[in-house]
Amino acid sequence: MRDDLPGDGPKNIWLNQPTEKPAMTLILIKQRSRDLRTSTRKKLLGTLAGPLAWSLAGLFFLNRGMWSSAMPADAGLSTGLEFCRREIERQRALLRRILLWSFGPLLLTIATFILALAMVGTRDRGIFPNGLPS
Repeated sequence: MRDDLPGDGPKNIWLNQPTEKPAMTLILIKQRSRDLRTSTRKKLLGTLAGPLAWSLAGLFFLNRGMWSSAMPADAGLSTGLEFCRREIERQRALLRRILLWSFGPLLLTIATFILALAMVGTRDRGIFPNGLPS
């Protein structure tokens, strides 16, 4: 190939541009790399710590009524039937709390999914165009 081709404009511009020292030094590159690594670690720690904290809080609130409380002072005077009634009430409250913590997030997830489908359906005749009120 010859050097005097008519399309040499960009080549000449590239070869004739002024050279200057780069602003990025090795020390600056290492510092930025270290900063990126620390910010990545913080984000990763936040990503892991958030769900872990919520899980531990959920386990605490879910299991706080599982252990029997101290026996009341008049336990010897109460009848066996009254003791059974109190124990059934305690277990019923525990089951209610378990169902709330188990099915509450599930229902919230389903509602969010249905809302997302409805929002998609409003744009350009999406999934549920006729099922939504106008």
